Amino acid sequence: DYPFFLTAAKSLAKVGSESNKAVLALIGLLEHDDPRRRSAAAHSLYLVGPNAKSAIADLMRASKDSNSGVRMWACKALGMVGALPAADITALEERLEDDDERVRVAAAEALKQVRYREDVQEPRQ
Repeated sequence: DYPFFLTAAKSLAKVGSESNKAVLALIGLLEHDDPRRRSAAAHSLYLVGPNAKSAIADLMRASKDSNSGVRMWACKALGMVGALPAADITALEERLEDDDERVRVAAAEALKQVRYREDVQEPRQ
């Protein structure tokens, strides 16, 4: 069941680069009861990259998920999205103290990607 779901989620990611509806579907899956499905959704949003900007707030919430795999993929996805509001950068820095090393590494990589972009936005209002 899970390998099939992951393949489907990755297919949504490919479509997501062209369709906001697919991104919205992936955002909805970030709230699924099954942590593997939440992780697959965050992974897929990572694959969508900059076209997943509408998922920033949801990915920030997912970066605090109880499942470390979800937190890791959410951090990775945030690094690929591009510009982040300053408040989200601060929140992402909190993941540097995560109990799981994979999450800490993903957060550090995401922060590196975001910080070296010139398009860091002002905080959301």
